[in-house]
Amino acid sequence: MEIKKQKRVTRVKNIIAGYKCDSCAKEINEERLPDEWHHFASGHNEWGNDSYESYESYDVCSPKCYVEKLTKVVGEMEDIYDGKVDDMEIQFAKRIVNYYKSFGENIKLV
Repeated sequence: MEIKKQKRVTRVKNIIAGYKCDSCAKEINEERLPDEWHHFASGHNEWGNDSYESYESYDVCSPKCYVEKLTKVVGEMEDIYDGKVDDMEIQFAKRIVNYYKSFGENIKLV
């Protein structure tokens, strides 16, 4: 039989104290991702268990940072044919990056 008594217990737990842009490193001290920011992920379904390890999560603070991070992530997934970036098939994400690149510096992203 268990003998029970009441005891006050304090638990240490990690909480979100803020966010850092994965492109420009801008930081904000908010517990919730602001609506002006965007959260997305990437991963692939190739090479067995490596697919689980390929999952990455990103937070970006602006459209400019999004395009920069998307371009970098797509570049890192160059040889991947069965993957997703921001819920887009990798082949479509590659087309978006190439589309933005075709504008060069003429496109203004705020």
